[in-house]
Amino acid sequence: MTPTAVLADPGDHVTAPAPGAALDQAADSSRTVIRAYVFVLEPTPEQASVLRSHCGAQRFAYNWALSQVKANLDQRTAERSYEIPDAS
Repeated sequence: MTPTAVLADPGDHVTAPAPGAALDQAADSSRTVIRAYVFVLEPTPEQASVLRSHCGAQRFAYNWALSQVKANLDQRTAERSYEIPDAS
């Protein structure tokens, strides 16, 4: 199976005909169809390695930032338990 990416262009709206309407009749303007495009990624082995590296770096950065947020929340919880007022 080949990996794919699906992208939808929000500016590319097409109105769909009402159910049961003949093709020559006016389309029901309350129904909208958004077109999507599928792009198949077929990287070379070197490109695949670089893509994995970028994904790993992104995950590392996300986990680091998440740990910082959790540490801040834990610190605030500890300060409240010692009855230290919030800085206002």
